[in-house]
Amino acid sequence: NLYYRDVPSFIVHREDPASSQFMFKLMSNLSNAMVARDAAAMINHARADTAADANRVGTTGYCMSGPFALWIAAEFPEVVKSVASIHGVKLAVDADDSPHRRVGDISGEVLVMAAEHDDFVDRAHYDRLVAAFEAVSTNAHCEWVDEAHHGFVFPQRAKFHKAAAERHWELLYGLLDRTLKN
Repeated sequence: NLYYRDVPSFIVHREDPASSQFMFKLMSNLSNAMVARDAAAMINHARADTAADANRVGTTGYCMSGPFALWIAAEFPEVVKSVASIHGVKLAVDADDSPHRRVGDISGEVLVMAAEHDDFVDRAHYDRLVAAFEAVSTNAHCEWVDEAHHGFVFPQRAKFHKAAAERHWELLYGLLDRTLKN
């Protein structure tokens, strides 16, 4: 629950505009720094667990958590071996804490997928992120998904795009296999 600071639990009801508005309000209360503190706590918890390998961490974010995944990878490059942002928003914006400003701090392998039809991310935004990765020669695979809409991965949503979703799973599982398996 990313919103634990404000509410004990949260489920968005997409058919209810008030629920979506409440979600956007909660989202606006979060920052990359706050999520990085949460990630530090999780990594420290994993370090104390003998069943976990806290030296190989992967982060994956969809939509609003896409920038958090990249930010965490930049904050903890010594342990984050893979990071994926799927139809992530606010990845390359005019803000001091925009993830594109930190791509040089990422040491793990990166996967970014962006949808052609996305009300939250346009092509210029995506191109700005790609240029940031290219400038630092990071091990990043960025893919613009033609014909797909924001949320293309989720079969329960109207914007589901089967071929794009399957491509996403293929790339994501490949990334995780290469970076996190023994």
